[in-house]
Amino acid sequence: MKDKNKIFNTILSSKQYPDNVDLRFDTKYGFLLDRDELENFLEFKDNIKSVSKIDLPLKSFNSKGVYYILSKELVGNIMDYLDIVASDVHNYSKIVNSTYDEITLSHVLSEIEGSLKIEGVNTTRREVQHVIETQEIKNNNDRIILNMYNGIQFITKTPDFNKDNLKMLYELLSDGCLLEKDILGEKKYRDGPVYIGNHECCPFDKIDECMDSLFEYINNSNGDLIYNFLKPFIAHYYFVYIHPYFDYNGRTARMIETWIINNTPLSSAPLFLSEAINDNKKKYYKAIEKTRYSHNDLTYFLIYMTEYATKYYLAYKKVNDVREKLNRNGEQVAPIIYHYYKKILVCDLDWFAWGMLRDSANLGDVSKQAVLKNLNKLQELGILQSKKNSSGEKIFKLNDNF
Repeated sequence: MKDKNKIFNTILSSKQYPDNVDLRFDTKYGFLLDRDELENFLEFKDNIKSVSKIDLPLKSFNSKGVYYILSKELVGNIMDYLDIVASDVHNYSKIVNSTYDEITLSHVLSEIEGSLKIEGVNTTRREVQHVIETQEIKNNNDRIILNMYNGIQFITKTPDFNKDNLKMLYELLSDGCLLEKDILGEKKYRDGPVYIGNHECCPFDKIDECMDSLFEYINNSNGDLIYNFLKPFIAHYYFVYIHPYFDYNGRTARMIETWIINNTPLSSAPLFLSEAINDNKKKYYKAIEKTRYSHNDLTYFLIYMTEYATKYYLAYKKVNDVREKLNRNGEQVAPIIYHYYKKILVCDLDWFAWGMLRDSANLGDVSKQAVLKNLNKLQELGILQSKKNSSGEKIFKLNDNF
């Protein structure tokens, strides 16, 4: 390959940050890398010294280091989010103070419901709320829900992110749910190997030093806005990367992210990313894979997380604005209606039928009658408009004039 370094630098300065598959098979970049050239590119990223490359003080067990590139796409995502937060400073406190209990419950339900669905546990918001309110455990799902709720309560009241508190969080999340062989006992971490497909996670004799590097990184005070904004997402990936337990690593990683968000200077940082991940599971797992197979270049994972942080923040803000408007007009609207409205906003659909929304919004095994009932209510409120398509089916769209 001629001018190899020039081409590699061109890749890094692309408007969209290309992944390994793009570089091997997508001609839109003007060139394709063969297998050896791709490995050379990964090594090039490992070794470059640039103001746009941020080497993280996190230990790696299978790569030269852990880092991210301040690519155009990532910087754009970060700036979009921070601009939105900054513009909401005057209104945010008012919104939170006036609906604090409702917003808190919504965040708790989103975290629990989202995390459980990510891992294949079927439940509904109504079921989750019932278990929390009654504290009744009738089956294993109920136990998992209460464990999640207790975990959220713990991180809300426990500011210090350290080894002992992490062990306490993990025990709350896994209480009564682990196989006997997977219970830690007095140990802090697992004492055997773990594989995700063909990928071997951190050797158990290196977990302690790797996790210590995470605690030190998170607790290192730094006033830089971007540095603090990205910390929760970095911790999320790194925990999944190390996989310090035999089970419940993903659930714990998402809880750790919320824990760290609670302690960042960005008080309006989104606390509902488990819901975002749940709605976009394939993209979430793909972002992890892209990072894992790029020598721990976290740019891919951070692009995904920052994109959906912005999308869900805007959706929640819009829902709160509409709720206030309807309340002023004396409209009493059930929470499920706002839930549907938020899903429509996030999916960014044009004209859609009930089935398209069900599939796009990951609504699960819900009937046509139930979906149409909620969509018709949104139309009655003026939030949606409708018409019949060529097949005579009723389709909907957000009403731009609402």
